[in-house]
Amino acid sequence: MAVTLRYKKGISLLHKVPAGVKLAMLPCCTFIIMLLSEHALIICSLCCTLAALLCGWTLRELYADVRPALYYALLLASASLINAVIASPGILHNGIEVLKPENTLLVYTGRLLCVMQFSALLFRTTTNIQIKDAICTAEVKLRTAFKALLPFARNISDNPRFGIILALTLNFIPEIFNQWQILERAWNARGGRGYIAKMRILLFALISRSFYAAAQKSRALAARKLL
Repeated sequence: MAVTLRYKKGISLLHKVPAGVKLAMLPCCTFIIMLLSEHALIICSLCCTLAALLCGWTLRELYADVRPALYYALLLASASLINAVIASPGILHNGIEVLKPENTLLVYTGRLLCVMQFSALLFRTTTNIQIKDAICTAEVKLRTAFKALLPFARNISDNPRFGIILALTLNFIPEIFNQWQILERAWNARGGRGYIAKMRILLFALISRSFYAAAQKSRALAARKLL
């Protein structure tokens, strides 16, 4: 199984775009996606898929990138169906029509799908170091500008503490997915069965491993006096 949102080496045009530009584009593109209609979302998703294929993604990696969105859509559809049946039991007589998803559900799923595809394009074409350097460089420039414009701000430190924390937060997102897939592979290798049982057991293991990894990084940064 492909690891979700992990950097993938390549020489595509997107790999060559500066990390700062891609980080600036992500919130802008996310805002635009939230305004798109359902037909525009389909075009957007197809464009993201094409961009991913041009960057060297495999079909398995494409599926790994959007799988959480598909799970979320299935959860919403199931909740919507249960709510409809409870509110009007007679709806079951409509046959297969009852399984037809609502338009609102399709729009929400499409938006989440496009956002995840854009995020995958960012994280899979940008290393953790590039993300950290871009954020820290932007913070240092802001601190320098404040010190030049505001006399009372001359004592502001040049240490980009906020940038380091933000970079760690962004880089920790794919790390959580990585930890989950490690646990999932271990579960399957040991013959684990049952979705509910897997979630009940692996979720606590995921939280434990995530806190442990966060503590290790915190100690490493403290030892280097970066925090």
